[in-house]
Formats: sequence, structure tokens, C-alpha cells
Amino acid sequence: MRRIFSISKYPFKYLLMAVVLLLTMTRCASTVSRSELDTAQSLAESGQEQALQELFERRQNVPEKDKERYVEVIGEGKSDQSSVMLRELYRDPGYETQRPAILKELIERPGETDAQFVRKSVTANPELFGPELEAALLRRADRPSAETLLSMVEAGRTTLKPESIRLFGETSLQQALPLLIKHADAGNDT
Repeated sequence: MRRIFSISKYPFKYLLMAVVLLLTMTRCASTVSRSELDTAQSLAESGQEQALQELFERRQNVPEKDKERYVEVIGEGKSDQSSVMLRELYRDPGYETQRPAILKELIERPGETDAQFVRKSVTANPELFGPELEAALLRRADRPSAETLLSMVEAGRTTLKPESIRLFGETSLQQALPLLIKHADAGNDT
């Protein structure tokens, strides 16, 4: 009987493959350390976003206490790829408590896709809305941001501020008129 496959003929080759496989599995299963996050951030800052992709593949191995930092590091990448990673993290149940931080990273990006994702997410889950998102929407100063701010005021997630009123006027947001009239009739000095 002839041997089709013989391990003894190439023992070093198979031993080497087993060691590489074992190291790869160990790295994928190991916890992401603070130093790895720092290294990935440095690489991302220098434009080497491949490090972020490798880090993203290990997102399930990030300790809970380091997840906020992890989101910041992924946010260091300024490419569409890192935006996609952040949106995926937002949808990941393991990063539910980091959703406000993820939205904060996304709203600061210049692209309309990220801003639209944030506005839609906040409208669906108003409890994610906070002062940082409010300030970012005011900086964007576009009509969709004004509409989102209006819905957050109406939902009671924020109060009507002079900056919001100014944005409503600058974007000619007519649906804000009833709120503004009600606010003025109540004698509020804003």
C-alpha cells in the first residue's frame, strides 16, 4: 500500500505550521492590552491603518475597562474604513455602553454618511444624546442637524438654547416655530 500523505517525510514543515497556527490562535484569543492600544494609536496617527484593522478583528477580546479607550483608538483612523469599524462597534452588543462615545467619534468626521448615521441613531435612541453631541450638531450647522436638535428639545433631552434658536433661524426650520412661540409665550428670556 502506497502512502499518499506522510508526515514523517516533512516533519519540520508540519511542526512549523502547527506553531504558527497556535501563535495565531493565541494572539486572537488573548486580551487586548493597553500597550497594544497605544501602539495601534501611534501607527494610526502615522497613517498605518492596517494596525486598526488587526485591532478591530480582536474587538471581542477588549476588557470592559478599556473599551472607551479602544473606541478612541479606532476613531484615530480618519478613513472610511475606520468609520465602518465604528458603525460596526455601535451595532455590536458588547459595545452597547460605549455607544455615546462611538457617536461622538462619528459626528466629528466631515462626511455626511457618518453624520446621517449619528442623527438616525440619536433619533431612534434619544437617551444617547448628550452635551457633546449637541455641540457637534451645532457646529455642523446644517438643516438635518437642526432637525435632530429640534427633536431632542421636543423629547426633553435638552433645553432650547440661543445657539439652537439661531440654528433654527439660519436653516429656516419652520417646524420649530410652534416650539419657539410656546417658549416665548411662557416668558422665557431665551
